[in-house]
Amino acid sequence: MLMLVDGELSVKEAATARVHLEICWTCRRELEKIEETISLFVEFRKNIQIPLQTPPPKNWGGFRPKLLKIKESLKPRRRCFDLSDLSPFQLRMGIASIAAILILALFWQLISVRSVSAREILDRGAARQNEKLNAVNQPVVYQKLKVRVENSRTLDWEVWNDKENRRAKQVIGGSMPKESADILQELSEILQKNKMNPVSPLSPESFRAWHASLESKTDEIIEGDDLTLKTINHNLTFEGQISEAIIKFRKADFHPFEQILKVRTASGERQFEIAEVNFEIVGLQTLKPNFFEETPVSNAIVKVTKTEPSPEENETPESGGTSAASADTNAERPSPKNVESPKQIADANLEVEVLQILSNAKADLGEDISVKREGGALYVRGLVETAERKSEILNALQRVRQNPAVRIEIQTVAEAVAKNKNQTKPSTVDNLETKNLATAVENELVRKLGSEAEARRFATRTVNRSNQAMSHVYALRRLVRQFSPAEIKNLSPEARSKWLNLITSHARNFVAANAALYQDLDGVFDAPTVSGAGGVEINSADDLPRAIESLFAIASGSDRVIRSAMTISASDTQFSALRSAQFWQGLKNAEALANRIAALK
Repeated sequence: MLMLVDGELSVKEAATARVHLEICWTCRRELEKIEETISLFVEFRKNIQIPLQTPPPKNWGGFRPKLLKIKESLKPRRRCFDLSDLSPFQLRMGIASIAAILILALFWQLISVRSVSAREILDRGAARQNEKLNAVNQPVVYQKLKVRVENSRTLDWEVWNDKENRRAKQVIGGSMPKESADILQELSEILQKNKMNPVSPLSPESFRAWHASLESKTDEIIEGDDLTLKTINHNLTFEGQISEAIIKFRKADFHPFEQILKVRTASGERQFEIAEVNFEIVGLQTLKPNFFEETPVSNAIVKVTKTEPSPEENETPESGGTSAASADTNAERPSPKNVESPKQIADANLEVEVLQILSNAKADLGEDISVKREGGALYVRGLVETAERKSEILNALQRVRQNPAVRIEIQTVAEAVAKNKNQTKPSTVDNLETKNLATAVENELVRKLGSEAEARRFATRTVNRSNQAMSHVYALRRLVRQFSPAEIKNLSPEARSKWLNLITSHARNFVAANAALYQDLDGVFDAPTVSGAGGVEINSADDLPRAIESLFAIASGSDRVIRSAMTISASDTQFSALRSAQFWQGLKNAEALANRIAALK
């Protein structure tokens, strides 16, 4: 990204990088951080370093003789260095040089040090476990767990998960078998309500499914001998919902070994602690042929269940046992290198229809999904976070999946890692969490909101609202760049209407998100009275590219101010930018321009 900013990439490499940045929020955010850091350094040099320098003497001709004279006057052995030896000019230059070095060191730290995120920890844990599964023929995952409820009652829980045949066998032990069964039943219901796997609770995939389902959350990562991820759910809407979860990983192999769940109940809060006693992956052939149907001779309670197939493993009679996802990406949808061009050629009208389907499934708000025509076929490619999300998108695309001109290649992270260990994980849009707000704590937020915790929640909510608004701007930008002007003119009336509806819908959603953001900020910072000016005339679809680029420039500028002020690196200058009339004018201008886009017929 530094080479891209400095213009050191070739034309082809730069084009590839910019295409990736269009769909990758993570890389785009890192690029913006680099650009902001460069901007800070330039401002420092302009406003601090250069003013400290005194103008050079006019008579430069006598400079060299004076240097020679000083050299001749130097004694062979000089006394220790003394600041009094320096002239005021030299002192100022020395201070400015040291400040410049410190700025460069800070710049290098910003671009070279990056904390690991919650999503990266969970992805890495899932990838490591998939590697172990792939190394065993017909893998069966065995876990022996100890479950403690409210620091008192405990039960022993053994689980065997037959991954290939989707069977699970559970053996429950403890001093009170009936009470243990009741506890396990309660825990299983809680896990199901929260999108966790009831027969594999202590796993990265199960925790990741719950984590991805949260609309508002805060993550805290603690690094010590082990790696601990703590996630707080800020949006509690039903009984049995997990309000806080902690999962601990071994640093050596990212294997989870302990999990704590705090659950909202009618009487308060209930806590479950799940600790791993033993973990092993064995081959199905090493077990007895009737192992999953056999009841051991003991007083333990045994439950044998057929686990629900994950969406990517869902079998259909037509597929003969092949997963639907596999059928899409391999048998039914081979790559263009391996097949002839389809008999039915994909056109821009079909492309608009697919874009509308993805928009209805909210798959155009930052997920790594692309729609592109190649060799007469229309390819829908993407990497998604979970199997559930993949299933949602495939179901949404159901009405075009039988079209011979459509190729659907959607994979989950786990599938991509399993097929290629060097495959990078997809970009996803995380909710941003603010861990520390030194500047905000010293100023208005704590004073007006009453506590540091409230200030942190406000900052997190504000950054997330700004992200939501920007997701619609990026969607607008992709829509106008998806087709050439000639293709837009040749769209059928129905397809053109759908395309315009997508644009106006995102524009309206941006207006709503921007208004909510404005209202939140106004409640704390007392916005000055400003009126919005759209600035760009929009008379037809031909004006949309220019208008949307203008909207992108205005909105992304406001977004940078918000993120710079509300994150851990906030400085007095960044935080005070929220009070400037220019910032509030930008929010209103973006709203006015988006309203003009939304009004286009």
